[in-house]
Amino acid sequence: MSSESLFILFWIVVLGLFAYFGYQSVRKGTLSSTGVLALGLPLFALLCFMCFRMHSAELLSTSSNEAVTPATALAAPTLEAKLFDGNVTLNGMLPDQAAKDKVLAQAKELYGIGKFTDNLKIGARTGFPNTNWFPAALGLMQFGNKANNEGGIAIEGDSVTVRGMVDNEEAKTKLIAAATNAAGANIKVIDRVIIKGKVTEAQAADFQTKLNQMIAGKIVEFDTGKDVITPKGKEVLDQMVVVLGQVPGVPVEVGGHTDARGNAAANLDLSRRRAEACRQYLASHGVAAERLAANGYGSAKPIAGNETAEGQQRNRRIEFTVTKEAK
Repeated sequence: MSSESLFILFWIVVLGLFAYFGYQSVRKGTLSSTGVLALGLPLFALLCFMCFRMHSAELLSTSSNEAVTPATALAAPTLEAKLFDGNVTLNGMLPDQAAKDKVLAQAKELYGIGKFTDNLKIGARTGFPNTNWFPAALGLMQFGNKANNEGGIAIEGDSVTVRGMVDNEEAKTKLIAAATNAAGANIKVIDRVIIKGKVTEAQAADFQTKLNQMIAGKIVEFDTGKDVITPKGKEVLDQMVVVLGQVPGVPVEVGGHTDARGNAAANLDLSRRRAEACRQYLASHGVAAERLAANGYGSAKPIAGNETAEGQQRNRRIEFTVTKEAK
């Protein structure tokens, strides 16, 4: 035990003895309670002062550490600029209002007033990973409207994904080279640019896998016997919007299916209407309408037997199928 701690312990003992004998004196009438307080309060104040002197440096240091949290302990900022129907939408999380103001000023210069939507947020636990990150992010914003509808950039931590569709290989090479130059050494460029009409088998298969993984175990629900999407069904479609946005330009068929109960012609019509309802929902939530097709198959393509309720439920479904040619 340190000498300072022994000193504090000594005064605690003194204060405790004083309190005990003071109480006895008041009870016997040899000393008034006012007199006890007059003597005890200075002793208590002295004890508090000594405690503060011993721990003030530690307390101030703790306060300082909480106020200045290293950037490495904070979440990395994000910034996305996505083109849709002539308008660029800005999404992401930035550390402060000053950074957001600079992003919005850059957007006005690059896209024009009234040509972008601000969905940016400020996060108290967000911090720049290095001094070069923000200037690079501002420089990368120029690619927010360089590719086709749904194209753009998404910066997350130390990587930026460049998405979109271009007319030929030369245009793609120039776009990725320019983005790499703007990103600098600290931000890695991820190429998700597609050439119009040249979606490879590997790209189509990879995208189909993403769609399958997102829809697996989920059901796009409708009101019974109708083409009205339920709130739970809309939640599933909102997740599909995110996946579809990762590979702009690739056409997708929205297929509607029913079980085998009831009239076949009525089932076929219902499946078509439900597929069209999904297509319209996706198109109104950020997916280019020209890349979406809706078809209904009724009960013609079951994936389970229709003898049980479980099999019927599996057959009532919406599927998303990649078609190879990018539009």
